[in-house]
Amino acid sequence: SLSLTGSGGYGRYAFAKTAGTFPRTLSLSSGVISGRTNTSTTDSTSSFTISITDANGATSTKSFNLLISKSLSITTTTLGNASKGQSYSVTLTASGGDGNYYWTLDDDELPRGLSINSSGVISGTPSAESKSSTFTVKVRDNNGSGASVTARFTINIVANLPGKITTITKQIGGDKQIELEWGAPTSSAT
Repeated sequence: SLSLTGSGGYGRYAFAKTAGTFPRTLSLSSGVISGRTNTSTTDSTSSFTISITDANGATSTKSFNLLISKSLSITTTTLGNASKGQSYSVTLTASGGDGNYYWTLDDDELPRGLSINSSGVISGTPSAESKSSTFTVKVRDNNGSGASVTARFTINIVANLPGKITTITKQIGGDKQIELEWGAPTSSAT
């Protein structure tokens, strides 16, 4: 909601919309514009004029342009597996709202060794004790003071496979062929 204020004049003020249109979900009552604004799937602008009248009947008007951003949503749908003892990093994404997103963990725990920052980056190195975890993240727009939405995710913690993967690129005629090879670790006996 947005409370309208005035200055000067005499006594109490009365406010009225005198021109233009409000978004269909907003209304003006007793000097307060209120309603739901985050129901849109696209950004929209409404232009309107508000008049203020004092107790003596003196009137003044002011024109406004109100930008309503599309609904805030989390666009990340799944997270990849993390390997014990290996660095992990993923950036969560959102759309809508004002674009100034602030991310938090919502009353759950990430796997041990991982954390989330306010930019939506989940990172760290899962420890040997880490277990798979399902958790809820929350994103707010307006740098953390606006609308919010949540989503649940799972990060599965997997054991490391010994050895290494090697990428081999071959040129065959005009085409490139990429092969991945997994090599078992070498062991040494003492």
